[in-house]
Amino acid sequence: MIRPRTFVFALLAGAFGLLAATMAVNFALDPQYVFGTPLARLDDNANYRYHRVRQYQAQRERVDGVLFASSRGRAFDADLVAQKIGATAVARFDVTAGMITDHLPALEYVLRDKAARREKVRTALLLIDIDTFGKLPATNVNIDSFLPPELSGEHPARFWWRYLTVFQFRMWRGIVAYRMRGGDRPATEPKSSRFDPSRLATARFGPPARSTPASGVVLASGDAPATGLLVTTRPNLAAHLGLVARFVALCRDNGIQLTVATTPMRADAASLHDPADLRNVVQRLSEIVPIWDFAAPLRLSADIAYWDDPSHFKPAVAAMMLERMFGPNAPRDFGIMRGATLRKSGE
Repeated sequence: MIRPRTFVFALLAGAFGLLAATMAVNFALDPQYVFGTPLARLDDNANYRYHRVRQYQAQRERVDGVLFASSRGRAFDADLVAQKIGATAVARFDVTAGMITDHLPALEYVLRDKAARREKVRTALLLIDIDTFGKLPATNVNIDSFLPPELSGEHPARFWWRYLTVFQFRMWRGIVAYRMRGGDRPATEPKSSRFDPSRLATARFGPPARSTPASGVVLASGDAPATGLLVTTRPNLAAHLGLVARFVALCRDNGIQLTVATTPMRADAASLHDPADLRNVVQRLSEIVPIWDFAAPLRLSADIAYWDDPSHFKPAVAAMMLERMFGPNAPRDFGIMRGATLRKSGE
């Protein structure tokens, strides 16, 4: 018969053993790349909020420009952005599912860091995804979206403890399987030249569903006309507009030349939304700050050659956006300045 004391010791030993094993596996596999010890690279899991801060810190002496964006911002070349916006070097804060709830803390951190070093940020580019604006943010919600202590203000020990002790068996299994097959992943979407936006329901992307807010019924594009997803009815819209206003005020108060732009949408993704509603959101943003509206023309939105997937555009589109905002040779049908007129230099 097992003595109670022996049983308690065995139970505690098992619990501590499980905790130690969990910490060892998390450290070795490093699914979110916060320890720098991954046995296999699988960037879909990375905490880019953490990585972008570390990358900024590694080059902070040179940085005088900043790019804020969601993962769509990864199509932008940092050197080209720096050249176009007039910066020596640009720090990238393009993070997965990034929203203004991520960009404002990052800006505040950079300004604090620069002030402590008696340095300045001269220019910034903020990219806003209109289709996700006002949604419930992913910021500080998931294991891959926790803000680093420099941005969140939490104690570093708590930040690291969560990454060491989280039990994420499915993630571990996926990383091991990824390594066993040599790190190869099939392409997410085969290449093609064009698709007919008038036949989205039969396109290879699958039928783009539309949801009418009144009934909640999901309709395919070939069904009865639907209002489309509405951004203006999202409960966080007003709060996010307020955060944008705060972001703009910080840039103004610190002498930062700020450029704001929306990101373009592919035709099948845009078809999910009410166009008038999207324009309404852009209009409300333009009342806060002049904003470049990059609603993609048909020749871009309907050409798969310009897109990696329904949400992410290729570097060619990013280069066109930069040329439209800062250069003389961009196509005039791509990008319209909304809101207050541009100030003349020196005003």
